[in-house]
Amino acid sequence: MFSIFLLRKLRSQDSVLRRIALEQVKSLEDTRLLDEVIHLLVQDESATVRKEAERAIVRTKPAGAANRLKVLLTSTNPQTRYSVARSLHALGWVPATPQEQAEFAVARGKFELAAREGTVALNPLTLEAKTGVHREAAAASAMAVIGQAAVPRLLTIFWESNHPADVALALAKRGNRVSQIFFREALKDRRTDPTTVCKILAETPMPKMTAASMRVLQGSATGTSA
Repeated sequence: MFSIFLLRKLRSQDSVLRRIALEQVKSLEDTRLLDEVIHLLVQDESATVRKEAERAIVRTKPAGAANRLKVLLTSTNPQTRYSVARSLHALGWVPATPQEQAEFAVARGKFELAAREGTVALNPLTLEAKTGVHREAAAASAMAVIGQAAVPRLLTIFWESNHPADVALALAKRGNRVSQIFFREALKDRRTDPTTVCKILAETPMPKMTAASMRVLQGSATGTSA
């Protein structure tokens, strides 16, 4: 009976009454209440009500909340994605798949972390780049994913080429994210002649070569002259 009474208050046209009802929530194990609170979290016109709905979910930690919330990580509404991600994080939710990990990371603004998941991160990163408030950072990470996806093919061309130095030189001249990933991965592989790579990097320095890539270079080129 109490659940029905509370449900009516949550559906009130008065935002003050909705907020007060949310403050009174002690449990959300009743799926009707949980669904209504999630509805308020992602759709209420009042920012105060949305915030109180988020607090109610985190405070009560209902068993079914994570499964209902995680599907909203791909919402076209950026505010919904951010609110849902905060709630899931506070609930201690752990993504079960690379796709979920990427969606969760993007919604939390962890774009580089999302990019580590590879091509599964492209859709959530693209969505953020198109609709979110972190457009530039998301777009940069999306480009990094595209570059990383292309690197295995570039490495094969490099290793199988009759003129590997020409291939490496062309990539070095690009001086972009793909170039960085290419040289980092090439230097990790035993099939690569470090002398060739060191010579190319010495002749065509890449301004954006990361410190991590340089450490790989130094470790792989021991005993050679760059």
